[in-house]
Amino acid sequence: MPLYDPKNDTDNVSYGFLKKVLGDKLYENTKNTSISYSKNFGSTPTVPYTKGDTWNRGDNIYICINSRDVGNFKEEDWQVLYDKETNEIISNSFQFLSSIDLIKTDDGYIETFYQSDDPSTNWNSTIKPNHVGDYYMNSTTFKTYKYSTTYEWEEVSVTTIIFNNITGHRRIFTSRPSTYDEGDIWKINNTNDVDLFTNIALNDFLQARVSNNIFTETDWELISNELNIKANLYSIGGKMVSANNVFSNLQYSSFGKHGGYDVLGFDEYLGLGDTSGEIAVMGGLYRGYADIAIDIDLPDNFKVVSAFLSVYHTPIYWSYATGGTSINAWGASKNVKLYKMAEEKNLKLLYQNSLTYRWKINASNLTEIPNAFGATSYSFANTQNVTVERKDSVNLKNYINSTGKTKLVVRTGDSIPSSANTMVSNTGMARAVVNILGYVDLKGSGS
Repeated sequence: MPLYDPKNDTDNVSYGFLKKVLGDKLYENTKNTSISYSKNFGSTPTVPYTKGDTWNRGDNIYICINSRDVGNFKEEDWQVLYDKETNEIISNSFQFLSSIDLIKTDDGYIETFYQSDDPSTNWNSTIKPNHVGDYYMNSTTFKTYKYSTTYEWEEVSVTTIIFNNITGHRRIFTSRPSTYDEGDIWKINNTNDVDLFTNIALNDFLQARVSNNIFTETDWELISNELNIKANLYSIGGKMVSANNVFSNLQYSSFGKHGGYDVLGFDEYLGLGDTSGEIAVMGGLYRGYADIAIDIDLPDNFKVVSAFLSVYHTPIYWSYATGGTSINAWGASKNVKLYKMAEEKNLKLLYQNSLTYRWKINASNLTEIPNAFGATSYSFANTQNVTVERKDSVNLKNYINSTGKTKLVVRTGDSIPSSANTMVSNTGMARAVVNILGYVDLKGSGS
């Protein structure tokens, strides 16, 4: 008979095998309560268990969404994370909440449905418009859909955390809720709501710990680690997608001359080399775009599941003289868009002076990624003082080259201004970070 390795087949890993592989001492160390780790149950979990633990049950993998230290096992503490038959729910689970397309409605929320039948069956013509933008997961096929403006369900890929497989219904609020149910989600969209909490920022997601008919700040907790919530299938040695695919999080960052930050908007340069498309000012200076560029170079056989770019923006306090006039004012980046560079070979490196070089990025080489920040463009809200605002993109998976390098460019969508005052007010500083979630296909590499 062939000798099967219990790490790679469907058998549960026994205590004896674990000791054999890890050693008695290492196994005992994992019992240290000061060490944070997650468990994977091969049979019905027993209390205590912790949010993020996983449970193999037949062809499904469940993830714990509610910790329980005392008492008895409860089914509602666990949510389906992976279904072996469809193999679809897993890739949806690796997406971020920030990738959800949330339509702002008059009532301030969208709804999600988890059930085997079509929830729109009994919606009449009066009700249907209220459901545009809602999401539905079929509890049999695990496929996910979004309700369109044509009043039809369009299949989409969306993170599964927005669905409640216990009650079948969940709301995602885009404004401060007055009444809510346990498990509902709220995206923080204005500064007044930020001020209610400590260590909460714009665009963060909170989740209701309890139901309430009166808004109470202490009912809400930050969803602080989406990756742990959705991707923690196995906690030791990385995240396992299957026997041949190892889950990874790759991160790429731009590099700026000022503590990692660089000017985003416009700037003035010595008119050396190529000045096409720029505006001549005085003293041999030209005014042009100031961009944030970031390079992504994936390993061979890496399969992208999700990719998100985060821009960290801070205002500039300008002390600027032009034509004998001094300008002292705050500036912030406006109408920012995201582009993919088609041909990096046409980049030009221009020498400015003994301290500075700059890249000349031709607009003809840039292809805009539409609605990359959830709208046509994005203007940062932190327009003065020493603050940092983060803005996340939508899922950029389809714009990342599967082989070779991808170069992304963050640039304002505005035209180069003729006025120095406009240049100053519409220019801040920023850095960009790209997080790519995916896996190395070991089969594809021949390993």
